[in-house]
Amino acid sequence: MTTDAPAVRLPHLHVWRDSTGRVVLAQVPNPPILLWIACVGIARLLDVGTARTGVERLGRAALFAWAYLEVTSGVNWFRRGLGAVVLGVVAVSFFR
Repeated sequence: MTTDAPAVRLPHLHVWRDSTGRVVLAQVPNPPILLWIACVGIARLLDVGTARTGVERLGRAALFAWAYLEVTSGVNWFRRGLGAVVLGVVAVSFFR
């Protein structure tokens, strides 16, 4: 059974569309953010010391890479804006 009723349009969701026009509500995280999550978890398991510092720095570098990728090629304005905010926070934390 089919209906000839027009599809329901949600004009307020146009800002959540990717370059192909599909609505993006969630997507698989990219590798830098997965690496950052892993580094945060590993750093919590390590005692204070050289190994923990190295893992934290690797995590910070991965987070910076993720933010840069989001700013330059995020699928929508929200992801690009989130990348810009995180990029600023990571840059500020580098100088603290």
